[in-house]
Amino acid sequence: MSDDKKKTNEDAESKAEETKADGASKADEAKADKPKAEADKPKAEADKPKAEADKPKADEPKAEADKPKADAEADKPKADERKAEADKPKADAEADEPKADEPKAESDAESESDSESESESDAESESESESESDEAEEQVAARAALDEDDDGKPKRDGGARVEPLPGESTPDQLNRVATGQTDWRHSIGVVLMAVAIFVPQMGVYGMFDPWETHYTEVGRQFQVRNDWLSTYWHNGVGPDGWSERNFWSKPVGSFWMSGLSLKLYGYGAHTTGKQLTMGHPEWAVRTPFFLCALFGIFCIYIMCARLFSRRTGIFAAAILATAPMYFMIGRQAMTDMPYVGLMSGGLALFVLGVFGEREEMKRKSLKIGKWELSWPHSPTYYIFLFGFIGFMTLQLYAIIPPLRRVPLPLKFLGGKVSAAAVISLYAVIAGLLVFFSRKIKTRNEVYILGFYMVVGIAGLAKGLIGALQPGLVVLLYILGSREWRILQDVVLGRGVVVAICIFWPWYHGMVMRYGRSFWNELFGTEQLRRLTIGEQAQAKGTFEYYIKQIGYGLFPWIAFLPAALVRAFSLGLKRTRTAEERARLFICIWFLAGVVLFTITLTKYHHYILPAIPPGAILVALFLDDLIEKKLSAPRVALMIAGGVMAIVAFDIIKQPAHWVWMFTYLYTSNWARGVPKAILDGKLIMDSNYMIYTLSFSAAILGLLVLPKWRKQVAWVAVAIGVVIGGYTINWYLVTCAPHWSQKRVLQTYYKKRKSPEEKLIAWQFNWRGETWYTAASVVVSKSLNNKKIIEWLKKRTGRKFFFITERSRYGSLRAMLPTAKGKKTLHIVDDSNVHYVLAAADI
Repeated sequence: MSDDKKKTNEDAESKAEETKADGASKADEAKADKPKAEADKPKAEADKPKAEADKPKADEPKAEADKPKADAEADKPKADERKAEADKPKADAEADEPKADEPKAESDAESESDSESESESDAESESESESESDEAEEQVAARAALDEDDDGKPKRDGGARVEPLPGESTPDQLNRVATGQTDWRHSIGVVLMAVAIFVPQMGVYGMFDPWETHYTEVGRQFQVRNDWLSTYWHNGVGPDGWSERNFWSKPVGSFWMSGLSLKLYGYGAHTTGKQLTMGHPEWAVRTPFFLCALFGIFCIYIMCARLFSRRTGIFAAAILATAPMYFMIGRQAMTDMPYVGLMSGGLALFVLGVFGEREEMKRKSLKIGKWELSWPHSPTYYIFLFGFIGFMTLQLYAIIPPLRRVPLPLKFLGGKVSAAAVISLYAVIAGLLVFFSRKIKTRNEVYILGFYMVVGIAGLAKGLIGALQPGLVVLLYILGSREWRILQDVVLGRGVVVAICIFWPWYHGMVMRYGRSFWNELFGTEQLRRLTIGEQAQAKGTFEYYIKQIGYGLFPWIAFLPAALVRAFSLGLKRTRTAEERARLFICIWFLAGVVLFTITLTKYHHYILPAIPPGAILVALFLDDLIEKKLSAPRVALMIAGGVMAIVAFDIIKQPAHWVWMFTYLYTSNWARGVPKAILDGKLIMDSNYMIYTLSFSAAILGLLVLPKWRKQVAWVAVAIGVVIGGYTINWYLVTCAPHWSQKRVLQTYYKKRKSPEEKLIAWQFNWRGETWYTAASVVVSKSLNNKKIIEWLKKRTGRKFFFITERSRYGSLRAMLPTAKGKKTLHIVDDSNVHYVLAAADI
């Protein structure tokens, strides 16, 4: 007999003698009290100390069952409550030292020790013991299979799938997912994938009218006027050039991004229109918006990889990065990506902080005399501090100088108080927050405070809707699930102060400078009116409006979304939910909140549904992971539905490819339905590009998932890879091809090439599409009025000169009649008609 077996027998004999000392009657009583059900649950024996003392036979298979579990969790410590429960059986297992490759020898040793310690044990009890041991081994094997990733490594390293164990009663552990660690190689791979999709041709095509050019010009004016507080816009020069001054319909966040990036790239206050048109300022303008999109992608990857699995994280990042609405708007200098990218990243941090297991941080201390100062020593904490302090510093540096000239009706120490002094108080509050943040103990608190911080920045980009929508998602989840305990985890007091410090100083400064007029225009006219009354005819629709936009914006992944929603609801609405299922329910509510909120608003633009795209991508990723893990009850039905949805949406896009360009432009009727290559509009997409080849390949992958169940894992990865190719091809082909028709850049390049001197002015006649202002650095002569009296008088004072005109193609026929001289009428001709929307003409007046 081996040394291990001898040791096992000696331990068993020792335990048997202790048991006999309690008396035969006590042993009989313990035997009688042992239910048969306990034989099927060897792990539950850990919670029954009496059974442990009286029945060593049950302890030994449990030790065998728990040892692999303890080994699998060695690299990932759990919370104190679960660890305490696991330590006792682990100690027993270490004392016995059974070998994993000798289960039969261990079983023999148990039988020998049992026969020596209990003479009354019969063949039936021995059979029962062997059955218990076999069942324990089966459970260990099943548990180990669940805890292994694709490479056979413990899944604790890259995202756990943990359900509460029998006997666990700690409320906190029952409500949290054991979080795994991300792989740095996967993290870098996700970033490189996003860069490869977004960046290659980001700055080679012109900026789209009207929003991208409009908002960028507001950002340029910060440098022109040396005032980073006030958002300002004017159209140009001439009769209607100064008809607009202040631009208060949007908050400052996205304009700061554009203005600061232009400054860093070298486009300053004295940059001319020719430099803007003939150069590539688009790289500077779009970079910060891409970074916002990347932030959302990366945070969602981290959340999914740590709470669910690495594979789910990679899938979610790839799906979001290749969703047309997300990556196209991620290439646009609009307010929507700072709002959605930051909000999505913030909600991902919230999910990780609330549903992930508590992670204690190491601490560092510094002694200063009798005082000892300690703080969390963790990269997570330092990143939060750097972001918070950095943003507060930049914000206060931007808004305090203009406010020095704004007196308030207040006096302090005999002198007047300026608005700058009031705003400086935010620096004091921020300093106190930083000082007291040293008391933070867990990463979860840092994640949640990070949520408040980025939501505050999102509010600076989009206004109240950007700041309040994340709170609405959290509130709806709490009301729906009745998990009021979450309110204890969201550090509401400190979090609200963090959000106010980030969100409110600029609004406060603008109110002190401009008073009620600013407040009424931004929050009354622009935000509440759009929610309750509606703005324009083409921005209205019925309840199914956004269902279609989600289909176009999440193509081709929309194929899996219906089944993914059903799957999430079926898990989330169960009476008893695991921590992972609760997280899924939160993501589902996140998606539905975005859809419902913007469906009930009366103003409807295509891109307003963008907030629903990130949670939709997560749900699809979870569905694909469940499909691979064979957790779906009816996978064939789900995949057949996916094929049908894919076919319907693909047919609609082929029929009208302008659906995608409409997602970030303004008019969707008349000639504005044009603006994509003629070959596409003629329905020749399948012959004129490789796009349909990729789309058909994706459809084939769906078919493969249906008919090749044994290969679903490989086919799912192929589908994701094809989706990435579709996304990269679309963003770098579709947008680049559409840009010459939706941007004025190419037309205005012709103007700068053809004009002989700056005296040959460009006139925007009955034209107000914003690109003419941006690409001329606000030097264009503007005539917006349909009444031509002002422009006629202006031209009469400048006869004998040559002028260029830019106008809509449909208005060119009326231009000749407006010209005040016969020479002008005779010499009027088109210089550039390459754009399907605009024309460039010239005439000698």
